[in-house]
Amino acid sequence: MSDSSTVARVVFSPREVAEMLGIAPSTLYCYMNAGEVPSLKVGGRRFISLSAVNAFVDASRVVPVESVA
Repeated sequence: MSDSSTVARVVFSPREVAEMLGIAPSTLYCYMNAGEVPSLKVGGRRFISLSAVNAFVDASRVVPVESVA
């Protein structure tokens, strides 16, 4: 690999993901413990894949209900 190439990150720490989502890390850990945000454990550290973050965001979308007037 040359110095000018960039590699897109595919995993992030819980702290980074919490910051991305604008939530407290403790809230993210609650989602992880509930199985709503899958994570992987490498050694003693937890990581969350970008695809898991995207899936969580997609599943959390609120679809507005059109009012009938």
